[in-house]
Amino acid sequence: LTMAYTIDPTRDWPLLEELRRNLIGHHSPGLQRLLNRLRVDTSGHQIVLLTFETRHSWVLATMAPGRRQPMAIETTVYTDPADAEWAVLCRRWQAHTGIAIGTDRHTPLPAIPATPATPVPAAPC
Repeated sequence: LTMAYTIDPTRDWPLLEELRRNLIGHHSPGLQRLLNRLRVDTSGHQIVLLTFETRHSWVLATMAPGRRQPMAIETTVYTDPADAEWAVLCRRWQAHTGIAIGTDRHTPLPAIPATPATPVPAAPC
């Protein structure tokens, strides 16, 4: 799968702040383009949200390439859908860029951190 849009952490970092302020709802064209790209992981490991109690609790999970293996389900339970959406965004951003967002959705983002030379392991937001 070839994606026409390439994430540039320096250029796209301000879009994360736009999203933090307006997590659910209408997004600018630039933010929508970034979100569309973050939703596709060419390695096949899709990071998704699962709900166990409809509209009451969510967890992050990773689907394996080919979808023949069970999902790896994480243990953190989110009771606010916006917190769950922010957590999945943080994981997807780090998977694509190697840069941890490092803040919850209630805290304004700092200046963009330096891009690591090699991707770093995923860390919780």
